[in-house]
Amino acid sequence: MSEEETKKAVEESENAATQEKAVKDEEARVAALEAENDLLAKYEALQKENEKIAADRDNYRKGLLSLKKAKKNTDEEDQDDEEPNTDIEALIDRKVTEKLLNTEEYRIKKEQELITQKALKENKELKLALKTKSSVASGGAASGGNQDVAKSDKGYFSEAQLADIHERERKTGIKIDLKKLEENMRRVASK
Repeated sequence: MSEEETKKAVEESENAATQEKAVKDEEARVAALEAENDLLAKYEALQKENEKIAADRDNYRKGLLSLKKAKKNTDEEDQDDEEPNTDIEALIDRKVTEKLLNTEEYRIKKEQELITQKALKENKELKLALKTKSSVASGGAASGGNQDVAKSDKGYFSEAQLADIHERERKTGIKIDLKKLEENMRRVASK
């Protein structure tokens, strides 16, 4: 196989991989739009896309290695050949492609982190709401009477509940909107 044939084969495989990647990316984006509210589906879609990018990068590197081997074999046969400018262009193309794949992989990892953080935040808020709901529903009997459930003059939550909320804010670094929490508590209590 000559050097030109090898280069042509690598270029064709890169073009096919690029087109296939574009189709798969579009399919993944459509699927992501359909599952917009489902964080788990988003996370799994991003994980699959990340795996595809890693596979594309590996395939690209394998193609380059085979190109280098073919070039090395032809170089041994033709010692007097000067390196054409296409080698520089190929090097630039390789670097750009690798950088593009790495950037896309980094973007996907950041999106996954954001989804995970959002899910953890929602989980903490739900746990707090459930704990507050269960303490209100029990009437405070488990904690020694009505003194923990007594509402403060300032609003819906008792002083002990407010202290607990502020302590959780301090520990987690997540600001809890008391008005929204109160609205949710009233809505849940009315059901």
